[in-house]
This record gives sequence, structure tokens and C-alpha cells, in this order.
Amino acid sequence: MNTFLTPMQIKILELRAKGHTQAAIAGMLGTTRANISITEKRARKNVEKANATLDLFRKIGSPKVIEIKDGEDIFNVPKEVFSCATICNIKVKENTLSLIDKIKRSVPDKIQGRVVKEKIEITILKDGGVIIE
Repeated sequence: MNTFLTPMQIKILELRAKGHTQAAIAGMLGTTRANISITEKRARKNVEKANATLDLFRKIGSPKVIEIKDGEDIFNVPKEVFSCATICNIKVKENTLSLIDKIKRSVPDKIQGRVVKEKIEITILKDGGVIIE
């Protein structure tokens, strides 16, 4: 498979996912913990870039982007998202609670309590997914 990860990065991420420490992985692979740390960090950055690229690709041609302005109550956002999706004949994959949770997890620095502190963009995708930035 052609990926953005090297075979070593894949191996390290697999071992980390299984719960191994960086020191233990270094011992298994005959290298230093520092080398494992650097390789893992680069792998995670590559995954982050790949995810950002996929999000951008998915947004191309998406029917609707909603801007949530600062000062809005986060609990009012799902109604706006669902209304826009209905107009576009799209069924959003999230329910009200999961959408609020996804917003809070995606942009925690833009929300304080129930209030939006900085503009949030929600892209409704053709398949019913949402991208929150």
C-alpha cells in the first residue's frame, strides 16, 4: 500500500497502539528511545496532514458551509445545521448530542462553556458527514 508513512513509522504506531512504551519499542527494534520518539512524532504529523488533506478533498463541492459567530449558544447550533441540511436534502449522520460533542472535541479552544468565543465553520458534506473548523 502506498502511504505517507514509512514502514518504520507504521511499525512504531502499531506497537504504540498495542500499549508498548517508547523505551520498550526501542529495545525491540535495537535503537534509542529518542529515535523512536522522533519517528513517532513525524508519523503522527504525517497522519495529521493526511487527515487535513482528506477533509479538504471532502469539502470540495460540499453543498453548504455554515458560519457560527462568536457569542452564539452551542446548543442552538444543531438546529441550524439540521435546517441547512434539510434544505440541501441531506441527512446529517449526527444527532443533536453527538453534534454538540463533536463540535466541543473538534474546536475546544473556540468554545467556553456553552458560548462560542471564536467563529466556527461547519461544512455539511454530501454524505451527511460534518467537518468542524
